[in-house]
Amino acid sequence: MSRAWEIVAYAGELFFALWVDELLGRAAAMEEERAREAVEVIIKLGPTFVKIGQSLSGVSRRDHSVLQHVAVC
Repeated sequence: MSRAWEIVAYAGELFFALWVDELLGRAAAMEEERAREAVEVIIKLGPTFVKIGQSLSGVSRRDHSVLQHVAVC
């Protein structure tokens, strides 16, 4: 399987599961499970995707700490 199709297959499976959860009204109940699955997908896709995930998580943490600081001032 080509790399592009591998990425599409992993991501598509996860997004389909998220969509089904929304349709069935169980998105909140499945949030933790889907988060675990997302981590597994990122790990399977390799170091580039892991690095992208780390970068995105760092952005949200920095933004959050900046907002807390602004709220205090």
